[in-house]
Amino acid sequence: MDEVSIQKLVTFRPFTQDLQVLFEVLEHNKYCVEDFEDDFPVIDIGAHIGAFALACLQHGAKHVICYEPEQDSFEILEENTQPWLHHVELYNEAVGSVTRGGFLQRISPDRTASAHIFSGGGQHIDVLGINDLLLRHPVIKLLKISANGCEKLILDSAKDMSGVEAICGEVNFRMNSVGHVRPTDRWLIKRLYDLGFKKHGLVHDRRDPTGKAVFFGRRK
Repeated sequence: MDEVSIQKLVTFRPFTQDLQVLFEVLEHNKYCVEDFEDDFPVIDIGAHIGAFALACLQHGAKHVICYEPEQDSFEILEENTQPWLHHVELYNEAVGSVTRGGFLQRISPDRTASAHIFSGGGQHIDVLGINDLLLRHPVIKLLKISANGCEKLILDSAKDMSGVEAICGEVNFRMNSVGHVRPTDRWLIKRLYDLGFKKHGLVHDRRDPTGKAVFFGRRK
């Protein structure tokens, strides 16, 4: 799928990160999505407008469950996944360390995929704790986490991921929740290992090697 076909088939916001994200995930397969051979669900934390969900559906996933807190992005997510209505489950929620209420702000209008922060004002959102999510979905084929600086908090808070077969996501080394230490390569590799993902890897963004990286983990 090239950029022209993406523009024809998928809804996005012009002059924002949307098209870049779609192109990276759908055309360049940023998260290395492979064909799915069973019906176990895929969980997409930080679904944005649906790029990862669409990639999984195009590779044969039968059930993709998306969590996206930002209202504008969620409405586009609904539109983009409409053709797979019977294969998706959409939640207008964030995922964090614990279940609670919170607020979300976009720092810049064009940074739709990477500039959200929890704060004392903005859009009120519901936050589902990672352990409550794991109880809600006890068996997961693939768990993807892209949570705009909350990746460390989520992974550190997870108590039992034994029901997760594989994990992937993007970690932001610059953004972090207030009061928490920023993630590092060493922390991430150790945390994936401690959660049971004995096969794991980390690929730094070639355009921003000190700022972002995509990570992968499998149990076997």
